[in-house]
Amino acid sequence: RKAITSAPKTKPAFVLKLWNMVNDPKNSAHINWMPDGLSFQVVGREQFEKTVLPKYFKHSNFSSFVRQLNMYGWHKVQDVTAGAMQSGEETWQFKSPNFIRGREDLLDNIVRNRGSKGSDDEEDFDLHQILEEVELIRQSQQIIAEQLKHLKQDNELLWSESYQTRERHKNFSDTLEKILRFLASVYGNPSKIL
Repeated sequence: RKAITSAPKTKPAFVLKLWNMVNDPKNSAHINWMPDGLSFQVVGREQFEKTVLPKYFKHSNFSSFVRQLNMYGWHKVQDVTAGAMQSGEETWQFKSPNFIRGREDLLDNIVRNRGSKGSDDEEDFDLHQILEEVELIRQSQQIIAEQLKHLKQDNELLWSESYQTRERHKNFSDTLEKILRFLASVYGNPSKIL
């Protein structure tokens, strides 16, 4: 007999977000447990998209949310009473055998169906992360461009100063040579003065 030693499973981010979403009383007007606690319902799709989804995901697309539910094994309950129009709002009911009110321990059993390439939330996260990195690169390029501009200006200034110094030195040398020639011509012994 082999001893089974497995590290504690990490619950998928989508499953944890959904659990928190359904159990948060602030969301109860749009998503809540059914009375039996074996399924949950979404009431008023438009308001759910506007007010609840953006708090938990980087998207507010109900179709993406339903697609993620399907990837993790939820099924839409086709109940005549629950799925009917109630007070003018459409109700969507979803059920999973491991998603039961008060049984957070069962969430470890919820895994993404094989063959699913990735959830929309993960794709949105990757896209969001890529866009942030692109923005950081763009900002870095702007900073480097500014630094290069300053370096170019400093370099031009140094070259200008170097040229001016060389010209002054040449002028001083020429003047000194003229003075020495003048003195040599006045005193008659150029080798002594030089």
